[in-house]
Amino acid sequence: MVLGAAAVWGVAFGALPALLQSALIEVTGAANADVATSLQTTVYNAGIAAGSLAGGLVLQSAGAGALPWAALPLLAGALLVAAKSRSKSKAGAGGGRELGEITGEHGERPPMPAGRAGRTLPR
Repeated sequence: MVLGAAAVWGVAFGALPALLQSALIEVTGAANADVATSLQTTVYNAGIAAGSLAGGLVLQSAGAGALPWAALPLLAGALLVAAKSRSKSKAGAGGGRELGEITGEHGERPPMPAGRAGRTLPR
């Protein structure tokens, strides 16, 4: 059971960091890709460390039965942030561009105008 759950988890979320980095590069442009991806990696690892610390503290003080209840407010907060972010993005107030606006319908990049090679796409 545990091995099956680990396999499903790996298949479902194993490629997520690479997909997030690809989306960051598309949105920030090649000139800022190194800064954006390094910040994404730093935040990703800080989140893992903070979750490990919090889980360890809950486990030590309240036991394994308290872990789901301690995670529930965090899950609710994450879902709230994601919902608000998505609604802002749909309303056009998010400030960034959607990935579909940068690439074509099937993922191909639109041709760059002459003299703009290596620069970010215009807004």
